[in-house]
Amino acid sequence: MKVNFSLFILSIGLSNLAQATTIDVDQFIADSAGKYTPLIVAGDPFSVSNTQSYELIEPNDPYATFAGIGSIYFEDAGYGYMGTGTPISKRHILTAAHVLDITGDGQSDVGSSAVTFNTNNDGDLTYQLGISSIDIHPDFTGFNNPFISDDLAILTLAEDLPDDVPIYEMFRGDLQGQNMIVMAGYGDSGDGYGVVHTEGTRTVKRDGYNHIDVIYSDNPEDTEDTIFAFDFDDPEGFYDIFGTGEQFTEPYEATIGHGDSGGPAFLLDDNFDILGLIGVNTFGLAYYNNAPYFGSIGGGMFLPSYFDWIDDVVAMAPISQVVTEPASFILLILGLAGLAVVRRKQRSY
Repeated sequence: MKVNFSLFILSIGLSNLAQATTIDVDQFIADSAGKYTPLIVAGDPFSVSNTQSYELIEPNDPYATFAGIGSIYFEDAGYGYMGTGTPISKRHILTAAHVLDITGDGQSDVGSSAVTFNTNNDGDLTYQLGISSIDIHPDFTGFNNPFISDDLAILTLAEDLPDDVPIYEMFRGDLQGQNMIVMAGYGDSGDGYGVVHTEGTRTVKRDGYNHIDVIYSDNPEDTEDTIFAFDFDDPEGFYDIFGTGEQFTEPYEATIGHGDSGGPAFLLDDNFDILGLIGVNTFGLAYYNNAPYFGSIGGGMFLPSYFDWIDDVVAMAPISQVVTEPASFILLILGLAGLAVVRRKQRSY
C-alpha cells in the first residue's frame, strides 16, 4: 500500500538563524517529567472555522487509506468531547484512555452507551456506531499521573462494523531500523507557528508524516519501552531537537493536534508502503517552543509493548478476520500538540 503525498503545511520559514542545540535521550526523558499535555479536544463538534488548507483533508470516500479511522464522541455536563480511534477488529476500536478520562484518575468518566464511534468512509458520518463496553489499560492511572505510559483504551462496539469499513493490522515484525510514520486524526490544523486554521470536527480527517526519534519508558518499573516520540522540525532545520537530521521536506513534516488523541501512527518502509499500526498518538510536549509550534515534540504509546493486553481484550468478543486496508493518504496533523483539555461550550442543536 503506497502513501499518496497530499499533505500540505503552510510554512513561513526561519531564516538567518543558527542551529538549535540538540539533546540526548537521557536528558530528554529527565527534562520531560511532568510536562506532557494530552491531545483531546472538547467542544462543539459542528464548529468549523475558515479552512485555508483543503489539500490537507482526506476525502470521505471508500478509497481513502484512512477510510476506517473514525472520530470518538460523547457529551458530559453540556460539553462535547472528541478523540480519534482505529478499528483493529470487527468489534474493537483502539484509542487513548485519556479521551474517556475527563478527571484524570485513570477511570472512564462516561458510560459506554454515551459514546459513539463515527466513520466517514462513504460521506460525512457514514455510520454512527454504539459502544457496548470500554476497557482501559489496567496500569493507566490518569494522564501523566504520574507517568505518561499505558494511555490506551479499547472500545467494544455493540455490533460488528459494516463490511465497507476498513480494519487495520498492527505491525508485529522487527523494526529493522524503520522509523518513518504517517499519522491520522480529527484534530485541529495549523501552520507550525501557532496559527489555527481549523478546529477539529467529527467529519474532517487529516494525515501527516514524521520520524520516530526515540522509544523509551518514563516508568522505572516498566520492563519494556512503552512510549515513542518525535520532534516537529521546521523547514529550515533549525529545531532538530534530537539531532538526527531526519525530517520530511516542506510541506510533509507534521505533528499532532487537539482532537488527534487516540489516532493511529502507521510504520512506513523506505518506499512509503504501510507496514502496520505501530502507535497510538497521545501527547504533545513543549521543548524549544510550545506544542504545536516548530521545535516541540509529539508522541504516543508504542504498541509492541502492549500486544498481550490488546490481544486479550480482542479475544473476549466475537471478531472477524483482521485485514490491512489499502487506499490513499491525506491529512495534516500539523501542529497543535500541547494543550490541556480546552473546553468550548457546545452549541445547542
